[in-house]
Amino acid sequence: MKIREDVAQLLRAGHSDRGIARQLGVHRDQVIKARRALGIPAVPTHPRPRPVEEVFQARVEEVDGGHLKWTGFRNERGTPVVKHRVQGVLRNETAYRVAWRFGHTREPEGLVLPGCGYEQCVAPGHMEDRVMRAAYTAIFGEAA
Repeated sequence: MKIREDVAQLLRAGHSDRGIARQLGVHRDQVIKARRALGIPAVPTHPRPRPVEEVFQARVEEVDGGHLKWTGFRNERGTPVVKHRVQGVLRNETAYRVAWRFGHTREPEGLVLPGCGYEQCVAPGHMEDRVMRAAYTAIFGEAA
């Protein structure tokens, strides 16, 4: 089998079959046959899942006042959402719940929201769950 040199170079460089086919305008089957002929193992189609901490940190921006502004995806209600894999299953969690876990030793109870007044904040120390809000209300009463 005659193998195109540009295909062989990209295969040796670790590119995927689909990526090579797209880049060079060749049929993917040609690339697969060349890979087999050269004895180069296939490239995994899905990259290694990143830890949720890494996903979270890539989507925040520090702002004045110790706040972390969420720059990532938001759902239809505007709530910051972290998409990550847990044991191979894609999960969508609010960035508030993920931030809570970074700043506390227990799982949150109920709705988690920023208690600092900065609407877009996802700083772990600024998160409040139902238990914290209830304790605050018990001590200080309802907000005016």
